[in-house]
Amino acid sequence: MIEIWNVYDINRNLQNKTVKRGSKTLANDEYNLAVDIWIVNSKGEHLIQKRASNKAVYPSYWECAAGGAVIAGENSTQGMIRELEEELGIIPDLSKAQKVFEFIRRDSHVDVWLIIDDFDIDSLSLQQEEVSAVEWVSTDKIYQMLNDGIFVPTIMPGFEKVMEIIK
Repeated sequence: MIEIWNVYDINRNLQNKTVKRGSKTLANDEYNLAVDIWIVNSKGEHLIQKRASNKAVYPSYWECAAGGAVIAGENSTQGMIRELEEELGIIPDLSKAQKVFEFIRRDSHVDVWLIIDDFDIDSLSLQQEEVSAVEWVSTDKIYQMLNDGIFVPTIMPGFEKVMEIIK
């Protein structure tokens, strides 16, 4: 499926334009919308995923539970729900989800979502094109993985905000 993205300006104003994923047609002053989803369980552990080895960016690196671009016609909440369902087979309880942060990463406005809930990772349905493994890990383990160069560094602004909230 070819994804179509809405185009936004630096101030996150929706423009009257869309682009196809991978078309490299975003100008320097154009952005798409993306979501990073962090899931924390009742033990304070983080659900993380290992990116598939065929991914163009950060193949086989670990990252937050799920994430990706919001497609045209979706809002951030809808994008978050779709990404979780596609990548992990999770339909989130929206009463346990909150958007906690926004930042700009390269050419994307990124909404960071936090879900505090317990999931049995053995019951998840991983999208093989995107995800090769999932794990519950401690905060210290995420920092160790980052130091070891196996955790996606560009998502860390969202992680730092999540850490402020759950402390």
